[in-house]
Amino acid sequence: MSWRLLSAADAAPVPYGTRSLSAAGGPSGEAAGGPSGEAAGGPSGEAAESASEVAGPLSEAEVQSFAADGYLVRRDFFTPEVHRELLAGADRLIELVVDSSVVLGRRNPRGDLLLDASGELVIRRISPVVDVLPVAAALAADPMMLAAVRQLTGHSGTLMESKLNYKQRLPPVEGLPFLPTRASGDTWPLHHDWGYYRQQGYPPSTISVAVSLDDTENRGPMTVVPGSHREPTRLVGRDPDSGSGRVEESSVGPLRRKIHAPARSVLFFHSLLVHSSSPNESGLPRRILHLTYAPPFADGTAATRRNGRWQEAAARFERRYREMGGTRSLTSSPKPEHGVSTLEGFR
Repeated sequence: MSWRLLSAADAAPVPYGTRSLSAAGGPSGEAAGGPSGEAAGGPSGEAAESASEVAGPLSEAEVQSFAADGYLVRRDFFTPEVHRELLAGADRLIELVVDSSVVLGRRNPRGDLLLDASGELVIRRISPVVDVLPVAAALAADPMMLAAVRQLTGHSGTLMESKLNYKQRLPPVEGLPFLPTRASGDTWPLHHDWGYYRQQGYPPSTISVAVSLDDTENRGPMTVVPGSHREPTRLVGRDPDSGSGRVEESSVGPLRRKIHAPARSVLFFHSLLVHSSSPNESGLPRRILHLTYAPPFADGTAATRRNGRWQEAAARFERRYREMGGTRSLTSSPKPEHGVSTLEGFR
């Protein structure tokens, strides 16, 4: 398997905004490393590099656009072959998580699942994924991806979170009475991601890459507040131990911009960028692979501090599932858009 990540010469960014470049980083002109005054490279004290010092696939104009607006969209970032593998893997992950939950009678720790008012199964997200989805792990570790992260942040990114957000509904599945029921389960309120990451000590220079498996237009796209990563915002939960990243709406400006990212595009966005997500009412899935990178930690825990225990718990859960046979199939004829395939490759 191979792919090519496009260089600046191959493709232009989606032209979202033309703000001039200003000091990037946290609110109120804090250093990019965060309120603690850490070096921009992060808790390890790694020296940050400016965009002009870093070689990579992004142009200087793209780097400046990201610094000003807090996000950057690139189309056709990987090949159709990789896209097909990601789609197939996303379906296999649904079957792994749902089938194992049915067999063991409790929710697989990877799965954020619920039932809506009609009884349909809502797949919100599955996390982590790189330990069971090789194509996602390869994409996350691709040198060009890491070079782009370094261009935008100045640090050598350590992958600290991987997840697939689905916004996908399946017909009612027997054997899941333990899942919570909610009228609407595929929306996310106004928030920024650092509000959640701060609980584990990650700095605001953390960055996410949202890899679109589907066209997002009319499928509950992300809505961003351009430039909000450079402005002071008020979190609903001020205490880091609250684990909340929800932002008080009155503390951000009125400008909102929906990100209509086609399949095979990527969205780079700052951990302080305020954003939300509307419901997916299309009847089609809206699958996005999120890869989040932080600066390395001096104690070497950046890769595991947030998701390590969930990965270990999921691995134990899935071992028990395989010990019990792990042979139940949710569908005998997978459908490209809505169905799931088999667990072959995870056994």
